[in-house]
Amino acid sequence: KVKNITLPLVLVVFAFVPESAQAQDGYELETLIASSGSDPITSGVSGIARFRKSNGRFAEVAVQSEQAWLAYGRYFEKGNLTFLGGGAVGHVQSAPVAGLRLDFSVRLNELANLDVLYWPGVLFEEPTAWKTENDGVENLESILHAQFGGARLSIGSVQLSYFMLNFLDEPWNELPGISYTRALQDDLAVSLSATWNNNEQDWMPWIGLIWSR
Repeated sequence: KVKNITLPLVLVVFAFVPESAQAQDGYELETLIASSGSDPITSGVSGIARFRKSNGRFAEVAVQSEQAWLAYGRYFEKGNLTFLGGGAVGHVQSAPVAGLRLDFSVRLNELANLDVLYWPGVLFEEPTAWKTENDGVENLESILHAQFGGARLSIGSVQLSYFMLNFLDEPWNELPGISYTRALQDDLAVSLSATWNNNEQDWMPWIGLIWSR
């Protein structure tokens, strides 16, 4: 049922978010991403909206096939460095989750940029698939936690990434990937990526349309 309403919901959000963002005092819509496929942080049909405020606040809203989140915090900029720190709440297959959100970015030169992300969280119950489809037993860990982190190096239109995910009682999953982004116009681009899922021993393809201010 969740999957059936995701695409219409993403379209509604993307239709009204730009207008509503202008109405918020000081907030600016910075980026919109509509995508399909899978990468380290998205799955299925996905919509992500990112906002910034002149006083150092940021917010991110994501709606996906089986998960959603709201991240909120502050950003700090000095020269070529940008740091974002805050909290995030959401759900994974209707299981509530909360955690920290830490992003670090440095502009290396006119063509290259390095982004680092660390995102630990705690779940308040097991997601549906982990109760039934995964191992058929309750999670053995005393704390239902997840940790996600890694880095992405952008060089021109090509991005190389390496992330790691530890979700509940699954083993650490190495997620190396490569993507290519091509500008369609000044504020619009299309991006294609492929991420290797080491635990599943398979590729995760992803395509996204990105609007940025």
